[in-house]
Amino acid sequence: MVRAAGIGAVTLLAAAIGAAGCGSSGSGGTAGTSGSAGTSGSAGTTGHAGSTGSAGSTGSGGASGYIPPCTALVPTAALITNFSASGFGVYDGMALSGSTFVYPNPPVTETYGTAWNVTGTIAGYSGMGAGFQCGGANSGTMDPGIANLSAYSGVQFDISGTFTAAGTGDGGIPATGVTFSIGTAPDDVASQYRSNFNANDATTWSYGTCVPASSQYDGTCAAPNKVITFTSTPQTIKIMWSDLTGGKPKPLDPTKITNFAWAFPWNGTGSAQYTVNVTISNLTLF
Repeated sequence: MVRAAGIGAVTLLAAAIGAAGCGSSGSGGTAGTSGSAGTSGSAGTTGHAGSTGSAGSTGSGGASGYIPPCTALVPTAALITNFSASGFGVYDGMALSGSTFVYPNPPVTETYGTAWNVTGTIAGYSGMGAGFQCGGANSGTMDPGIANLSAYSGVQFDISGTFTAAGTGDGGIPATGVTFSIGTAPDDVASQYRSNFNANDATTWSYGTCVPASSQYDGTCAAPNKVITFTSTPQTIKIMWSDLTGGKPKPLDPTKITNFAWAFPWNGTGSAQYTVNVTISNLTLF
């Protein structure tokens, strides 16, 4: 960021000068008359104050150059979504609203109703999540959203599922479980460093302020997370904000939450592929 320097005020002041006349006495004569006092010099005029320089604009290369235009959403109820559809909430720019996502991309099958069910074969780094969005009914766009959930202590959800061998790759399939993480502005990658960034499209911008050392995926920026296990029988998982660790460069900030995500286990290229059938419901604050 470049900022123009202000110019300090300068004051010019002339000193007043007094001049006095001098009398003399004659020898045996009468006393001489006193000289008249000199006139005082006029004070100098005060100089004009210098103008203050204008602040420099934020450069496009900075971490905060492209922030979505939405203000922080605040929940009006504990329930975030029961996954009756891929989107949730009222898109009025004030209440919690958002949509689900999977990555990197399908092949997966998603169904909704009273829960969110995801099936597919894991053959790389993959996961699912629910991200906040905002935008009024007449805004024409759905920009990324951010939520202030600090009035609550944590989040809970019901989860169940199975992993089965897909017959490809080396090693055994992992135990049923996911790494649950919460995205926050301090730990999210800044807009300009994200792979989908488009300066002319606010829907690709991020609230993130983390600048990676070399790339979006180098580990410099990381969401606070916790590994959880589950079974084929639905169970409720309660997670306090303080239960999540590993946030980089900051610990979890519940006033600046951008998404919830569930990442499937993967040991890298050549690992055994496996098929997941996972159901999540009742994403709720407590």
